[in-house]
Amino acid sequence: MRLINKEKNFIFVLLVTLSFLQISGCSQAKFIKQTRLIMNTIVTIEADAPVRVVEEAFNEMKRIDSLMNEFNPESEVSLLNQKGEIEVSPETKEVIQRAIEFSEITKGTFDITCRPICSLWRKAGKEDKIPTEKELSGALSLAGYRGIIINGNRVKFSQKGMQITLGGIAKGYAVDRAIQVLRKRGVTQALVNAGGDMYCLGERPKKQTLREKIQQFFFSRGSKEEKWKIGIQDPRNNKIIGIIKVK
Repeated sequence: MRLINKEKNFIFVLLVTLSFLQISGCSQAKFIKQTRLIMNTIVTIEADAPVRVVEEAFNEMKRIDSLMNEFNPESEVSLLNQKGEIEVSPETKEVIQRAIEFSEITKGTFDITCRPICSLWRKAGKEDKIPTEKELSGALSLAGYRGIIINGNRVKFSQKGMQITLGGIAKGYAVDRAIQVLRKRGVTQALVNAGGDMYCLGERPKKQTLREKIQQFFFSRGSKEEKWKIGIQDPRNNKIIGIIKVK
């Protein structure tokens, strides 16, 4: 009799557990995945959010692109490159200031004033020839982040012919802005990926079979998830300058 009662108790607990797991599975957030072509790259947003909220995040990225895309003749960056001095939006000013900070930190390794050099090599590639020493020397003479002067919201170059490119920083900034939009709308789980510039918000619920849920419920209590270690290497001396852990 005791054995039968124990079996009945076990079956009862199992049924209650199954019901709980089924309900919890139904209540998990439903992720949507949308893709757009923005900033000359493929941008993907996955989020536990309505389509309209994800679209709002995309629109914010498009707005940033309209300000900072050097290949858009009407963008602030293009106008600055053409005129040498203009008043810019707070967003463009912020990104330029950040870029200057990164230039200071990297001792000039990162420098947004490299555009004349990039343009020269791009032209050489199309013409299938190597730039001359004179051409390279001329392009190099226009590079130098210290030649960017910021006064209020006005940005100007210290010499004629200087140009900037925000290709190495604008996408990351746009991703951050998209995440800000999602956070503001109450989103707690999202992934924004702009051609490798990525931000992971929260943790996406793992899709589990009923069997996996039961195993986790009974056997995985208190177990620790394995974390991956990713090292960041200094390109100058091959030393590891930092380690991040991800699940």
